[in-house]
Amino acid sequence: MADLRVLYGEKISDPFCSLLEVSGYKILLDCGWNEDFNPDFLKPLAKVAKDIDFVLITFPDIPHLGALPYAFANFGLDCPVYCTVPVWRMGRLFLEDAVMNYEEVGMTQFTIKHVREAIDRMKPLKFSQDVILESKKPEEDPLTVTPYAAGRIIGGCFWHINFDSGVIIYAVEFNHRTEQHLNRFVLEAFSRPTLLITDATCMSYPTERRQSLDSQLFQAIQATLSQGADVLIPVDAGGRVLELLLCLYRFWIQAKMDNHGYFIFSSRVAESIIEYAKSLAEWMSDSCRNDLNNTHRRPFQFGESLKVALNLAEIDRYQGPKLILATNESLIGGYSLKIWKKLLRAPPNLLIVPQRGQYGSPTQQFFFPHRPKYINLKIRKLLPTRLLPAQTKPTITPANKDTPEESTAEKSQENNNSGPSKPKPNLTGVKVEKEGGKMVKKRKRKKKAKFPLFSFKKEERKYDDYGEIIDPEDFKVPEEAMTPTPDMARVNKRFRGPNPNPNQDFTPMRGGAGGGPPGPKGPFMDVGRRARFGEFQGNERNFQQGERNFPPGERNFPKGERNFQQNEMFQGNPGGNATGAGFKSGLEGAKEPMTMLWDTQFIRVHCRILCLNYEGRSDGKAVKNTLSQVKPHNLIILRGSVKDKGALRKYMEDSQRCKVMVPQNGQMVHAISGTWMNALLQDGEEKKSEMRMLIPAPEARVRGHAALYLGNVKFAGLQRLLIEEGGLNANFHGNIMVCNNGQITIQKKVSKAKRSIRIEGGLSEDYYKVRKLLVSQYTVL
Repeated sequence: MADLRVLYGEKISDPFCSLLEVSGYKILLDCGWNEDFNPDFLKPLAKVAKDIDFVLITFPDIPHLGALPYAFANFGLDCPVYCTVPVWRMGRLFLEDAVMNYEEVGMTQFTIKHVREAIDRMKPLKFSQDVILESKKPEEDPLTVTPYAAGRIIGGCFWHINFDSGVIIYAVEFNHRTEQHLNRFVLEAFSRPTLLITDATCMSYPTERRQSLDSQLFQAIQATLSQGADVLIPVDAGGRVLELLLCLYRFWIQAKMDNHGYFIFSSRVAESIIEYAKSLAEWMSDSCRNDLNNTHRRPFQFGESLKVALNLAEIDRYQGPKLILATNESLIGGYSLKIWKKLLRAPPNLLIVPQRGQYGSPTQQFFFPHRPKYINLKIRKLLPTRLLPAQTKPTITPANKDTPEESTAEKSQENNNSGPSKPKPNLTGVKVEKEGGKMVKKRKRKKKAKFPLFSFKKEERKYDDYGEIIDPEDFKVPEEAMTPTPDMARVNKRFRGPNPNPNQDFTPMRGGAGGGPPGPKGPFMDVGRRARFGEFQGNERNFQQGERNFPPGERNFPKGERNFQQNEMFQGNPGGNATGAGFKSGLEGAKEPMTMLWDTQFIRVHCRILCLNYEGRSDGKAVKNTLSQVKPHNLIILRGSVKDKGALRKYMEDSQRCKVMVPQNGQMVHAISGTWMNALLQDGEEKKSEMRMLIPAPEARVRGHAALYLGNVKFAGLQRLLIEEGGLNANFHGNIMVCNNGQITIQKKVSKAKRSIRIEGGLSEDYYKVRKLLVSQYTVL
């Protein structure tokens, strides 16, 4: 028996995450997350995370393992995670790249520490390596889990689960083609599984030849670089980027493109990606392994033609036309978004989109049949909470006070109730009494504590944390320092926006940790060293100079938009003044409340765009051919559009006579027999409908049938049996066996429709003896 519940992953934009219950085990099939990293999306996973026995990961990208660090840190997930060795290595790079790309805009869902803790829980396996788990039910056989190559991404696999009642195969996003660095998948070797779990993401993809795609790619790059323009290709952190790097590097060397421009790979983990790829030659295609054996050169051992850039400053050092591969693939964050903002306004530049990316992202919009002129772009912004409008600030209601909605609801309920009202308890501590015809309020005396507390007197500190004597005179603000200079007022307005009261630009405040000096509000709260406030007047020129040190693109925001980042406010200055490293550390130490918001912008794209399908997924025709060869008894379709899932379901039911199930999010299906249980998750509870069971029919209604003889009897064996056990004479005359000198004959007749054996002879003891020995060689039903 096997039950499957789709936690999320029904829609084409959803990542993969399903719960499989088999042999008493609860197996989590993938643990993905979308690139928005919204914690509310993981609520179905939070309800079942503590009960999961182990996790199976198919691919190392975010839609397959992005939620693992968050689940281990917040949901109580505590179980082993099985994956292949490349998924274990590349998955870490995917997660670290996502953290470093989004932490500058306030992503705090998980950190590098959480990523490393999740990676440590993984148990890497090799292809075809069995993991045997004892069944929790004593009457059932052990559970065996095995990964097999699925193509598309190095180390990507599909899972073969063998249990007592049959075989389950979990295969999503596989690739039927042999590529330059990966072999094709081998799903056809496993025919007639009990259950196959797959997706219909690419059913509507057109069939394209790889040679045609490569020629379009090379011609577009060569033509653009020859015009002196730049080419940008957004890629993922450690998946399909390897195929593109290998393909483009061979083209770059053969066409001698070093004279036309620079070939750059930009990512925060670019060096680690290439080093890991060099050590994974045994997981690559046969051609890569043959090159290693013949030339002793690793597949990803690039020369000086490929430039690795870990930040944008290293890209700017190369002057001239450039071919840039940058993360991430959806153009919603990372270096690819920042580079694209610079290139989109120049018509000669070219943007090559190799993957559709996340649903709703710019790259997904580029794949529309009618490409829009304006792109709907969502950008994360990190803003100080004090600068947000009142309606966008998070409201916090004290626990001992009722919300306005609750108070109005209570009042309306009291007014609508009929009958005598009960006296309300007096919680104010004030008692109203009548004395001498007047109403007098008397406060109740508080009862003394049964166990009085000991008195505590806080001692005043005479020394700070570093042993220096605290002098109150150092913290007095001179009156002449209260009036800011024009330059300082202008800088403060730069950070805080227009202030209707210019006299309140600078207010004396106490410094940060370590007994720092008082400073103005905003970014000058703590300068990181002991100084008097008046010393700022001597550094007016430094403030004016520091104002011009904003990062590129940060000064041209529309009016009223204060999208600045504390970590990139000023360049470091070893002088130790307000524009130096001390000032930067003071910003980090201030820890002003920040809020991450989504800003939707409609951007007109002027650069050229070329969309080529390098996703490495099987198209609809290949998926149908594969499933027709596998011929599963039961099929579950997870992710895909309604149209694509309906087309695949109709094909399998009409051509293969297969039981197809398409569950929705939160719905459980009894996968082996295909009986729906309709267990929709509502408020954390399961509501199961009654199941119909098969009951044996009465004996009076049971109809009989003619006897069926199963087996294949050979006359040579039958002759030996008649002589040894029956004691009869048996000889052949042509195709007829003659017993007891012609008294009994046995003849075999074979036709296209059936095979039969005919016995002829007189009714005697020998006849029934021959018939009994002949029937004993068959299985009779």
